[in-house]
Amino acid sequence: MVPDWIAPIWVKLMSQPERLPHALLVTGPMGIGKRVFAQELARRLLCERATGTAYACDQCASCTWFASGNHPDFRFIAPESELQAEADASDSKNEGGDKASSQIRIDQVRPLADFISTSSHRHGWRVVVLQPAEGMNLHAANSILKLLEEPTNNTLFIMVSDEPNKLLPTILSRCRKLALNKPSYESARAWLQHQAGKSADACLLDASLALCSGAPYLAAELAQGQAAAVYAEFVKHLAQGSAAQDPISVAEKWSTWCTGRKNERATLERVVLVDWLQKWLSDVLSHQFGGAVRFFPTQTAAIGKLAGQARTESLLALMDDLVRFRAVAHHPLNLRLFFDDLLLRYQRAVAAPAPAR
Repeated sequence: MVPDWIAPIWVKLMSQPERLPHALLVTGPMGIGKRVFAQELARRLLCERATGTAYACDQCASCTWFASGNHPDFRFIAPESELQAEADASDSKNEGGDKASSQIRIDQVRPLADFISTSSHRHGWRVVVLQPAEGMNLHAANSILKLLEEPTNNTLFIMVSDEPNKLLPTILSRCRKLALNKPSYESARAWLQHQAGKSADACLLDASLALCSGAPYLAAELAQGQAAAVYAEFVKHLAQGSAAQDPISVAEKWSTWCTGRKNERATLERVVLVDWLQKWLSDVLSHQFGGAVRFFPTQTAAIGKLAGQARTESLLALMDDLVRFRAVAHHPLNLRLFFDDLLLRYQRAVAAPAPAR
């Protein structure tokens, strides 16, 4: 089922399934449930029992095949790196080999031409889910464009995008856009509490939701497992300011979070850590000007201490630096050196100015 804040859109869309387009572009902020919506829509269209606005039945042969990942009338396209991350690291086919691509390549898209040109196995819909759509390289995007220019009956492309402005204008013009909105704080908090269970730490849930700008699915990932431990240690490093331990050792730890150890998955992407640091500095600057601590409310005391000693000019200069760091965060750089440089700049920016002689 889709979450409550998306349910009205589901009802509106499925009340007239005969009017579905051949290509649907699902957009909205990251972590609000777009991918869940795309999977549920695909599952519902392929279900052999559900009617009207009901969800898939989970009992028919089609639902069973979908759950096992073997439905003959469904194709899921994503970057190899994302597909690999979803598999057990010990079973990774890429272990010790070439690094999985972070793009959707043409060799993943090309077989779709045969898929949509043949009759469906179950005499119903054929569905393709592609995410993230902006992850297509130019060759893959042009190949998809050719398929969208010649739509076939009972075929639906569901493309999910966090950044639709990065798509080719010709692809945008051939899709019906479906914008999903971020839920209210109350809805997101209630959903997060339900997912985490009654025994969950309420402060951690609030902090996770604040740091993820109200995106409940991102907050759920942060509030559990390894990500929660990483968050706690990350905050500890930043709260120490210029008195933190050797930045080289901290950079090594941050690098491990982003690459994982042997037979372990990475906990975070490096761009996430840059984003967290940007939000931390935003809170420090906000505190300096009498504003609220928005992203790290449980760290108000530490942020207030840093705000009281750091020079505003230094913080603003570091914010400019972080924009450049974020622009290259996806490049194959030496992670330890990347974070070492970042942490040295941070320590200098939050250090109390030397006393005048």
